[in-house]
Amino acid sequence: MAISDASRLADFATGVGTDGTLAINNLDASGIVTSTGNAFVGSAISMYASSGIVSATEYYGSGSGLTGVASTDNIITSTASTFTGNVWVGAAVSISGITTVYNTAESTNSANGAVVISGGVGIAKSLNVGGNLSVGGTLTYEDVTRIDSVGIVTAGGGLYVGRTEGGGTGIAVTITTDGNADFGKTGIITASSFEGSGAKLTGLPAGFTELDAALFN
Repeated sequence: MAISDASRLADFATGVGTDGTLAINNLDASGIVTSTGNAFVGSAISMYASSGIVSATEYYGSGSGLTGVASTDNIITSTASTFTGNVWVGAAVSISGITTVYNTAESTNSANGAVVISGGVGIAKSLNVGGNLSVGGTLTYEDVTRIDSVGIVTAGGGLYVGRTEGGGTGIAVTITTDGNADFGKTGIITASSFEGSGAKLTGLPAGFTELDAALFN
């Protein structure tokens, strides 16, 4: 005679085991079910008593209480993500929307401020700076319409006004690093007064001798 589940249950209740396996087709419990060994639910869920590992093919629901979660290849979310700690990204980051940094720390050098970038920065379009701009190295730019300075403008390599394309002199004014000035085609210098030696002046009015030019101030 075949042994039914009821017979196995009766054997376990009296401490008499048959083959050590109790098969229950349906278990409906309103309280806690305790198992001192491993528990398997079909082929989908496995719970290992010795290690505390729960294995499943897929998980649903909130994982807000999980700790020690390993990194994943992709995190896709349709809502905003909030991080209370540091976020480290070991590869490239692509952002298709607007990135806003709400930290308002001022920058006094290249190592502090709201955003610190240790490498170079490439900007394909316009850059608008609402505060001061400080450049520690060379500032190279083209097509400057106007330079409006309230302080001293220093040109370490000379000054060329109306410089020809690829040329080494200016059409209107050329001032070289040794202090020589060439005022182009017209050659006219207009000022309310002049100081310094006029010994090398030519084309002076009649009666204006070279000695007068040497004493000219």
